[in-house]
Amino acid sequence: GDPRFAHSGGLPDFAPIKGSWFWMGDDSQEDEHPCHRVYLDDFELARYPTTNAMFARFVEARGYDNPLWWKEAFADLYWDKQEGFRYGNRPRYWEDKGYNNPSQPVVGVSWYEAVAYCRWLTAELDDGYTYRLPTEAEWERAARGEQSTRYPWGDKWEEGCCNSQEARLET
Repeated sequence: GDPRFAHSGGLPDFAPIKGSWFWMGDDSQEDEHPCHRVYLDDFELARYPTTNAMFARFVEARGYDNPLWWKEAFADLYWDKQEGFRYGNRPRYWEDKGYNNPSQPVVGVSWYEAVAYCRWLTAELDDGYTYRLPTEAEWERAARGEQSTRYPWGDKWEEGCCNSQEARLET
């Protein structure tokens, strides 16, 4: 019943991101330099994070038991046919009441689990789309917007523009 996820399969709206050149990185941050130009083709990114309700469909469909979804985890010895995923068959905080409301974003999910979920979702919906995690460049391009600013709202930090510690929203 969450209006954010009204599409088939409980998916959120996807925001189209226009392909273009953009500046990736930040020379003022040691782990993000040198700043360099990157070109990306058009792509789409979900407007909202995957919720517990969405991820529950993967859990209920026994996604943790299917080797088709776990190629990298299998290769890296994080998944095997007898044991399944090394860290269990649910996200880390799945039973924690502070994090498991169906409309909250799923948390405690490893990269392997997120990739497995995307593969399962692609097969489950079978709608001609491939669902996957965004690349680092795609994520940064979407966050910077068409103007390629440091933050989605501009180049200057404004504490009221997002749910940050400074905003004291505590949600």
